[in-house]
Formats: sequence, structure tokens, C-alpha cells
Amino acid sequence: MKAVCFSDTHKTPLLDKLELPEADFGLFAGDCSFRGKEAEYRSFIDWFADQPVTHKVFVPGNHDWYTETNLIKAMRIAEIRGVVFLSNTEVTLDGYRIYGTPIQPAFMNWAWNQPLLCKRDACFAKIPEGLDVLITHCPPYGILDETPPNVFNKGNPENVGCTALRDHVLRAKPRFHVFGHIHHSYGQTSQDGTLFVNASICTEKYELTNNPIIVDLDQDNSPAQC
Repeated sequence: MKAVCFSDTHKTPLLDKLELPEADFGLFAGDCSFRGKEAEYRSFIDWFADQPVTHKVFVPGNHDWYTETNLIKAMRIAEIRGVVFLSNTEVTLDGYRIYGTPIQPAFMNWAWNQPLLCKRDACFAKIPEGLDVLITHCPPYGILDETPPNVFNKGNPENVGCTALRDHVLRAKPRFHVFGHIHHSYGQTSQDGTLFVNASICTEKYELTNNPIIVDLDQDNSPAQC
């Protein structure tokens, strides 16, 4: 089963330059909008619905204000177009268990922020074991979560993922963990039987340069035996 993983499309005009390849799953890990407007969200859902992937799964990100302030309506908009909207919920599609959560550490005053570590821990404690795919917007701490040198980190790259998320991913051990948020750390890496995918397709300057990442959901990610 082929899955196309992507996130952080941000600006609606960029969708004109992006077409997903045919696949069994399209897995989106948040930030479909730039300013969080309803029109941006609707444009993305309409675009996503028309892509040549069988199962379309959406998890919102911190730019997607409309999905937090109008959650029920946003879920309905996605449902009508055949897009599965996950917010601390699970779905089984073609026998594959997928769980999604948009919760993240506080970043400015944007959507889906949870500044308290104890509350993020309680949220991520709901991530079940035995998942095929976990989709979050933010990365786990120390895994594809490094920012580039800039004025905010005084020229020193910084890991900005969530420690609570990391702890619960290591507990739950999903076979795949798809996320975005930190554009600079686009790529994939394996650890302890989980393939981690930072699927951010935009650069720090919101330029569409990275390709969606394609993974085989049937591949064996078990650690190599000595």
C-alpha cells in the first residue's frame, strides 16, 4: 500500500503547482493555510478531494485557525468531500489503523497550542499502541525537529519538538509517524521500528521545493537483528 505524505502547503496559490501521484493513501500533517481563513481551508479540501489518492487523511496544524475555532463545521466540510479529518481520533482504512492529533507546544499565539507539558502528556497518552500510522503536526523532540540558525536561536540550531510526544511515540511504537511544522528538517529516519517522516514541502521562506514523501505501508520497519 503506497502512502503519499505531505504537510505545510500554507499558501493556496502553491496548490496550482502541486499534484499528488496516484496512491492508496494521502496523509496530510497540517498547515494547509497561511492566515487560518475559512477560504484557505476550503480551497485545500477541494484540491485534496480531487487528488488521485484513494484514502485522504487530514490533520490540522498551527496555521489552521479555522479548524480549531470551527471544529465541527471544518470536520463536516472535509467529510462531504471524502476527506477524513482526525483530531485526537483514530480511523481504520483498508485494515490500517491511523491516529491523528494536532496538539503541539505553544508557538506564538497560534492554533492548537497547548503550553502546559502535563496537558500535552495527557493528550498524547491517548495515542494507542498497535498503530500503523500516527499523524501529528509537531515533531517529537530530537527527531527531525531542528530549526536553522536564526536570530531567534542566536545562530544556534535548536531542537523544538515535543518531549511528551517523543515519550509516547516511543511507548506506542507506531510503524510510521508522519509530521511537519519544522520546514528545515524535511526528510525521514528510522528508530526502534518506527519510520519518522517530516513531510514539510515548503522551505522556511514558504517556497514549494520539497517533494511529498512516498512510503510503503507494508514495509517492515522492525529493528535489524544482530
